[in-house]
Amino acid sequence: DQYHAASVTLENGQVLTVRSADGMPLWSGGAGGYDGAGNPDANGLADGSHTPQPQAQVDEWITVEGTITAMTRNMITLQTTGGETLTVQAGQPRFMASQGVTFQIGDEVSVLGFYGENGQFVAAEITQLSTGLSVMLRDPNGRPLWAGPGAQGQGGH
Repeated sequence: DQYHAASVTLENGQVLTVRSADGMPLWSGGAGGYDGAGNPDANGLADGSHTPQPQAQVDEWITVEGTITAMTRNMITLQTTGGETLTVQAGQPRFMASQGVTFQIGDEVSVLGFYGENGQFVAAEITQLSTGLSVMLRDPNGRPLWAGPGAQGQGGH
């Protein structure tokens, strides 16, 4: 079970909003100094209504479970519970390592992802089943989290 906070109340009582009203993470480009039409906001504030353009066409989110049988720089090969071999595009290795979750051959994992334009299975979230630890790699639009807040966004953290 995972919970995704919309806001966090700090010790001093200040409320930090982290998701828009429709649940989109603000760090993925849902806000950041631009109006709802994607134009820079005159006073530098965002109203949170700008929705980022996806960098991937996500037709259907799929969850696959299996055992890691091979790993390369940005690919993980699974033997699925259904007996198939599936190569998963995991994304930028430095970003995954920065999340503090490491995977090894033999780990049983659950991968939430989608099939990209070239037929490659693209991971959005990988969970190590024995520990419950997971790494999020893409936002709900399919945009890589290591890519920052989106076109014309500010920051990237």
